[in-house]
Amino acid sequence: MRPARQIVPGGIYDIYFQYENPQQGGSYRPVLILGFKSNHALAIGLKVTRSGRTPHFPYRIPIIYWRHAGLRSPSWVQYDWYNEIPATTRFRKFYGIMHPYDFQRVLSAFRSYHGI
Repeated sequence: MRPARQIVPGGIYDIYFQYENPQQGGSYRPVLILGFKSNHALAIGLKVTRSGRTPHFPYRIPIIYWRHAGLRSPSWVQYDWYNEIPATTRFRKFYGIMHPYDFQRVLSAFRSYHGI
């Protein structure tokens, strides 16, 4: 798969992801681009992790077709918290595009949780 030149919905990219507590900084990690905010050039990015649901992180959904998305191991998307990422953000790596089945599951969970 050829690397993407700009971020697109459904793509998973290695992007600098701010921690929930900004004073703790952040790190580069796989991020799923869910979509863009209307009237803004901001992408909605959700954390992709190799850790499943736990009592501390109950809002994670498994990526069934993780190989299709270019990931090396089974992974989950955390949908209760997100980052707004400028659409022009540079990324270190493009993993791939999420399978439509997984993307719709994540999008539905995100909308349900956030009431949209």
